[in-house]
Amino acid sequence: MLRNCILCCVLLVGASALATEFQPLEAKISPGHVPDMGELEAGLWMRVEQHETDVKNSPRRIRDDEINQYLHNILCRLSPDYCEDIRLYVTRVPFFNASMTPNGLMTVWSGLLLRVHNEAQLAAILGHELGHYLRRHGLDGFKDAKLKSNVATLLSLGFGFAAYTDNWNADVYSNANDIGQYILLASRYAHSRAAEREADQFGVQLMSEAGYDPFEAARVWKNIIDEEEAAKRGKLHGSPFFATHPAPKDRLATLDSYARILTANKAENGEIATERFMRHMMPY
Repeated sequence: MLRNCILCCVLLVGASALATEFQPLEAKISPGHVPDMGELEAGLWMRVEQHETDVKNSPRRIRDDEINQYLHNILCRLSPDYCEDIRLYVTRVPFFNASMTPNGLMTVWSGLLLRVHNEAQLAAILGHELGHYLRRHGLDGFKDAKLKSNVATLLSLGFGFAAYTDNWNADVYSNANDIGQYILLASRYAHSRAAEREADQFGVQLMSEAGYDPFEAARVWKNIIDEEEAAKRGKLHGSPFFATHPAPKDRLATLDSYARILTANKAENGEIATERFMRHMMPY
């Protein structure tokens, strides 16, 4: 009881502090965008396409048409102008995670689908990843990586050491070194503090515009933080999601404040769609 009261106080304080800070975001990429050959972005896309081929052909990929279409429909509801630009793959990994690349590859782990409680919560995660794509965080990260050549050099040395010590198969070392350093650097930037704030805000904004209850975004984070704390008490390994998606408790307050702003002039908060979500997820 005391814990719930404290959480409510944190949310209310955060809401009042952030109430004037919400400015609607706009996409920085046009629907159907394809970079011109010779552009820096085209080089990034070529590198990431190999990664997408690996994901597409992975034995862990869940190919069930119904579940893939269900997630695609949510994407189209969140961002109808861009849904055909996104290729979404569900992979059988038991942890809570999702990722987005600059060329429109979205990966959702099956463990995430087991941990969200309704369609609105799933939309919150998909909207967050869409936020990274629409704000071009991955491309910005790639440009930043090119400027920070010393970081790339360190990563290259790391891959080289792994190959030398037989931790990597020497036959795949060169390809992994080439693709891996750029993907990792772009991903690292995409999950920087500023980019995460933007993706959080854009995700909640997309939820609200699509008619979902934006308060469910904060509830997602509360659920996974509770699970992480329970795992620590049980001396178990928590989700790797926190390695790239920092989720302090003040993030709950921020998301809650966004939801309050977006629903201030609405008669209803929006749809949660628990029954529809369960109908699609129960067979799995």
